[in-house]
Amino acid sequence: HNKLFEDKSDALYFGESSTTYLPWPTAAERIARDLDRPKAIIILRHPVARCFSHYRWRYRLGLEKRSFLEAIKNDGFGFDPEQPTEFGYMAYLEFSQYARQCQVWEEALGSMNCLILASDDLRKHHERTLTRCFDFLGLPPLNTYSKPENVNETSTLGRRPSRTMTGLAGLLPRGFKSSPVYRQLRDKILKVTAPVAPVAMTTEERTFVEESLAEDIAWYEARFAIPNKVD
Repeated sequence: HNKLFEDKSDALYFGESSTTYLPWPTAAERIARDLDRPKAIIILRHPVARCFSHYRWRYRLGLEKRSFLEAIKNDGFGFDPEQPTEFGYMAYLEFSQYARQCQVWEEALGSMNCLILASDDLRKHHERTLTRCFDFLGLPPLNTYSKPENVNETSTLGRRPSRTMTGLAGLLPRGFKSSPVYRQLRDKILKVTAPVAPVAMTTEERTFVEESLAEDIAWYEARFAIPNKVD
């Protein structure tokens, strides 16, 4: 882990990010215990939008085949990184329970050591938000900022390789599997065969999510002073 932060390039700063730290209290406890004066930058998407995006991401990867309503009713909670069940985890609702999760982190690290931001601010006000982050960390800001690009768009993802595909790939010569031609062909096949994820929630699904995450939606909208609306 520490080798990730060895200075092997001309990078000015090194950092680490994870979507699985926030909902896991043990992570906050260990970081507070093992690191010297740690600080955390917590970037949050609207709880409802994040929940549906989580589902669409796994659906596109071929890991989820159920309707959104069935998935959140059966696997809305139960996140445990020490007992993973499938790639990417489920617990679709639990990952959006910001009110409780942020409180855990502020209590573990101290509220002054947690900077909580809305992802919309990072996207729409990129340079200003990055400056806030550098100020929070006590670091000189960068002289220039790259224009943010849209990344990790669900519609561009390829599916995860199936066991059958992985098994067949194992029969190919090692040299061929490491070639650019093989990688390009594999990625194209995975993208073409990826399931098309639903683009919108049904009225019933949205109602269920909003009722399940009512406390967290209220917390989020009050924290960032935004109207009661999900884009």
